[in-house]
Amino acid sequence: SVTVSKGTTYYRYRNPKADKDIALGKNRAAAIVAANHANSILLTRTDLVRKIVGTTMTLEALCAKWLTVVERNVAGFSKSAISEKKTMMTKVKNWNPHLELAEFSVLRINEFLDWIYEPEENDEGSPSARNKARSQLTQMMQYAIKKGFLEVYRNPCELTDPVSRKRHTYEGWNKILDHEECPHWLRCAMNICLATLQRRGDVLNIPMPSSSDTHITVIQKKTEKHSNAGYLKIEITDSLREIIKECRDGLVSPFLIHRIPLNRKAKEGEKDFTKISPKYLSDEFKRIRDLVNPYP
Repeated sequence: SVTVSKGTTYYRYRNPKADKDIALGKNRAAAIVAANHANSILLTRTDLVRKIVGTTMTLEALCAKWLTVVERNVAGFSKSAISEKKTMMTKVKNWNPHLELAEFSVLRINEFLDWIYEPEENDEGSPSARNKARSQLTQMMQYAIKKGFLEVYRNPCELTDPVSRKRHTYEGWNKILDHEECPHWLRCAMNICLATLQRRGDVLNIPMPSSSDTHITVIQKKTEKHSNAGYLKIEITDSLREIIKECRDGLVSPFLIHRIPLNRKAKEGEKDFTKISPKYLSDEFKRIRDLVNPYP
């Protein structure tokens, strides 16, 4: 476009993707060269695709196709994996549902991930939410590439970097453990996690051993479906036996880690009302961590 001010002609370029006007100065020839170069980058590929197929797929349309695949679950996704995939798709549609898939470049993918969590600019969101979205988005984009919806040689999500998460320190962990509002069952769970080095979900499924048992049984859910290596027997050492004693609080429960809930009724799919869900454990741990603020 052209504007005239005090007898001088100025040239501007309107970026159709960012919907912004950019000043190109007074040199008409240089402005035309720059505008043509910008058009070749921003428009040519998309326009060629439109000529061939009429239109290109949007992120919203890709999400709809991927959702069908996820819900049919031929690949045998776990319930938590399905939930994470649906959460990612909801975020994509809230961010920019009409963005064409051909324009979903590394730059735009990073913009989407920054929209979820950008540690350099704000404290909203979390590294975990960003990394989960990146992981699930990578799978959806791989599906698009295999189906031919996206013509690229490499998944653009793989060119982005995950955000590093802060690791707990010994001092910070103990501050959370020793806080007055930390419930007894959470202390037990934290100690069992440290003693056995198992995931939260696997720890919550450990059956209560008898006083004569020499081992505790752990079934690693993430490994179980792939091999027999997911079935473990961990020796009850003297230090582990002391932790197990702390877990025995007089409440009859089939689980080593348990609590008395406000609603004494087992949730759907659970066998016992004393069982603690992984989400509840994480929520309670986060609540105590925020109260302690061990890493200001």
